Amino acid sequence: MIWSSLFPNAVLQTWRRTGLTGRLATGLLAIIVFTLVWDALANMVDARIRWPLTGLAAAAGWARLGLSIRPMLVLMIVGFAFDSVSGAPFGVFPLVFLSTYAVLASTSLLLGSEMDPVTGSILPFLGMGFGVFVLWVFASVIASAPINPIPLLIAWVTSCVFYALFEGLFDLHSFKTSATSG
Repeated sequence: MIWSSLFPNAVLQTWRRTGLTGRLATGLLAIIVFTLVWDALANMVDARIRWPLTGLAAAAGWARLGLSIRPMLVLMIVGFAFDSVSGAPFGVFPLVFLSTYAVLASTSLLLGSEMDPVTGSILPFLGMGFGVFVLWVFASVIASAPINPIPLLIAWVTSCVFYALFEGLFDLHSFKTSATSG
């Protein structure tokens, strides 16, 4: 994690011992707090800045664990929250987040644990791009015409920046490693 050098060693040790439920709750809390702060800042400067699809960042980070029910349930909850806030038809964002999660988890299963640093660094961003593409397809079908992709591309870029800065909050892989090694 980029910010790990700023935290005291005790905080980092506690994070390493945190279980799956605690890590999922922390990721969910990060999504909620970041979205609220983003909206507050955008309202303060009176700007319509595209907010990141933080659920895509969570899907990209949580997919490193592999296919698991609890992350999928949390992504569904986050997706339904995105549906209600954005006014999207009920079920669009859960499908976008879950399809992103499934593609990334399946890809990492196919590649195995032998993933090199380049693939491991690029794959989450490509997966989030896949999620944005799925969202563009849904939006185009709903509008009955291809929509302008620029706002979604901006949302993808902000989502990638959010993921790059806070990927450690969505790291369930350390939990899996500690759970399998005792």
